[in-house]
Amino acid sequence: ARVPACEILIATDPVRNLIRTGKNHQIYQSIAMSSKDGMVTMEESLAALVRTGRITREEAALHTARPEELRKLID
Repeated sequence: ARVPACEILIATDPVRNLIRTGKNHQIYQSIAMSSKDGMVTMEESLAALVRTGRITREEAALHTARPEELRKLID
């Protein structure tokens, strides 16, 4: 069975500014720091699926661009 893992980015003013100024490399950090605004990183989503037993650690590792971040969130 397939299970969705979702990264959620909300177009807040700070995010819009990062995009406008070409600082795309800082968007991930903005997502990670903005959970109060409803943002979720892919690694947070994958870690939650591992913790609830919906997917394995190995499956999560196949779908992350940031394996170290994922490990920190799971352990």
